[in-house]
Amino acid sequence: MDGQPVVGEDGGKTDLKNYYEERFAGGYMSYWSPLQRSRVRDVIAALPLPEVGQALDFGCGQGVMTREVKDALPPGWRVFGTDLSDTALRQGSARHPDIIFEASPSLLDDGRQFDLVFTHHVLEHVGDLPGTLDAIEQFVRPGGLLVHALPCGNSGSLEWNICQRVDGGLETERGNRFFFEEEGHLRRLTSLELIDLLADRGFGLVQQSFAGHAWVAVEWISASHPRLVFQVTPIGRAQGISNRVRMAGTRAALVALNAARMPSVLDRRRRSEADLSQIGRWSSRVSQVLLPVSRPFDSWIIKRAQAEWITKRSVESGSEMYLVFEKVSE
Repeated sequence: MDGQPVVGEDGGKTDLKNYYEERFAGGYMSYWSPLQRSRVRDVIAALPLPEVGQALDFGCGQGVMTREVKDALPPGWRVFGTDLSDTALRQGSARHPDIIFEASPSLLDDGRQFDLVFTHHVLEHVGDLPGTLDAIEQFVRPGGLLVHALPCGNSGSLEWNICQRVDGGLETERGNRFFFEEEGHLRRLTSLELIDLLADRGFGLVQQSFAGHAWVAVEWISASHPRLVFQVTPIGRAQGISNRVRMAGTRAALVALNAARMPSVLDRRRRSEADLSQIGRWSSRVSQVLLPVSRPFDSWIIKRAQAEWITKRSVESGSEMYLVFEKVSE
């Protein structure tokens, strides 16, 4: 998630706001991988858009993905970002002066509407999903486009299959979350569930893309903190001997890739001046020594993830979805 939208649990807005103020002050979501950013650019650049218009990134956080939206749009477009966190908005304004960052209430009070509204990993975090969707709907002009990028609960992905091997792997009482997701994730919608929710609000599906079938998932897991590899592969929770053996094999492969890639991943994050706290800080001397060995492994995984996005983005069994809607009625 880039940031938290304006609508939260009834009576809990202050706590929610403070929670994200603290997270953004600590560098929360200051980094998204080049692959993740390129997928956003691909989706936005493929939209049938005029040469001039206005776009809004709803839940923009520090503006990492707002930047990608801006760069993918025609030069004549004005781009805005809005977020619950004042800290995030200040950070975004400082880093991207050609983008306008405003608090959601001011935009709502002005009755502002946009030709394109975009959210990136927002809907899985909000307490009041219907209320958030209603708020977003107000920002989209009739005939305008709405793009939601978020985790996908469709069956068949590598992550979904791992959940099938684990006792309680799909947390049905918590919105069908995958068991290893961060606590801020409150649900994992399927593509059909999101389509139905938007249809009730006058939006028709225009196009859909999916990522995270297998190699994209391997890429992000193996580029994360080693702790996540163990969280995703809990051998002791696997159901039965055969699933435990398969889980152990999955863990061994991911641990090996994680160790091989980490010097290159950390070097890339350092060069982007991103916060490294989510991965940890290795000795720069050790990282630099290992870089020549690490980079080929890193490149190999990235190329496979890129190829999967190109060849399988229409296949609905991904663990991440990019759904594009048109507002067909008020």
